[in-house]
Amino acid sequence: MAQRHLRSAWHIIGALGGIGAVAELTGSLRTSVHNWRAAKRFPASVYKVMTDALAARGVTAPAALWGQREGKRDIAA
Repeated sequence: MAQRHLRSAWHIIGALGGIGAVAELTGSLRTSVHNWRAAKRFPASVYKVMTDALAARGVTAPAALWGQREGKRDIAA
C-alpha cells in the first residue's frame, strides 16, 4: 500500500474521519478541533495519538503541523 503524505490540517482531519472523530480520538472538544483546523496546526500534546492513527491509515504528515522538529537523518554508516 502506497503511503499518502498530507500537508494541511484540513486534510488530516478529513483523513481521520472529520471533526467529531478527531475530537473523540484526542479526547478534545469539537470546538478545539475546529480551532486547530482554522489555525492550520495542532497542539503538540496530540502529536503521538494523531500520527499513530494516520500511520494506521497509510498516511503521513509533516511533524511541523504539531510544532515538532524533524531530526536530521544520519546518512553516514
